[in-house]
Amino acid sequence: MSKNALITAGSKNTGFEIARKLAKNGYNVHITSRSETDAKNAAKRIEEEFENIKAYGYSLELSCVSDIKNAFEKIRKNTDSLDIFIGNAANLGIGLDTFSTDEESFDSVMDVNVKGTFFSSQQAAKMMAKNGGVIVLIGSVQGLGAVEGRAIYGISKAAVGAMTKYLAFDLAPYGIRVNCLVAGAIHTDRWENVEESELKRRWANYPVGHEASMEDIANAVYFLSSDLSRSTTGTSLTVDSGVLLPILPYKDRKQYKRSDF
Repeated sequence: MSKNALITAGSKNTGFEIARKLAKNGYNVHITSRSETDAKNAAKRIEEEFENIKAYGYSLELSCVSDIKNAFEKIRKNTDSLDIFIGNAANLGIGLDTFSTDEESFDSVMDVNVKGTFFSSQQAAKMMAKNGGVIVLIGSVQGLGAVEGRAIYGISKAAVGAMTKYLAFDLAPYGIRVNCLVAGAIHTDRWENVEESELKRRWANYPVGHEASMEDIANAVYFLSSDLSRSTTGTSLTVDSGVLLPILPYKDRKQYKRSDF
């Protein structure tokens, strides 16, 4: 029987790279996007690259529970089973801090990142309940520590971390594992117009000296969604270039490297 994976916000950047990784490993992929055209175009690219894989694209507004249910009805017309669900979609909530956030902007982030992630996971779990499966939610280091202008996004991603544990607990009797991939900075198309001086400034904050690639994230997601982690559930894997390590801001530590050994 064919294997099936669903990736929200899978039409570009990290979501698309995750879809490619799963397709490469034999999964038919189901991709959602706010734009049905973008989702179907991404699916077409997957099928062109992986000839033996079926790919499907769907429109999905994750902030709307009725739209989530409608999207899953369409998915069920293309497959009776779902093996993997990747909750990748997010409202980035850029610029929303404690004083700048109003009710509308607060709701716009929470409706996608918390409500949408929960109810899409619920629908995925219903498809997995008979035969088991894996859910991987994409979290963020900003749910574990604070940065300027991202308060609501960080709060929402902290909720995703708690959601991971509760879903894992509730769904374990059905053979469904649930884990969280805690991501740091990822080199997506948003980085392409960043000046080199700014890139170097950012890299100076990362102990490993660079941000994660989209392939790095896809590899980690595949690990969590495959039998390589078959005894792992309710936990988080962090891929953040080491940014959570320092208690104080990270600095060039070459001066601390010893040579007398």
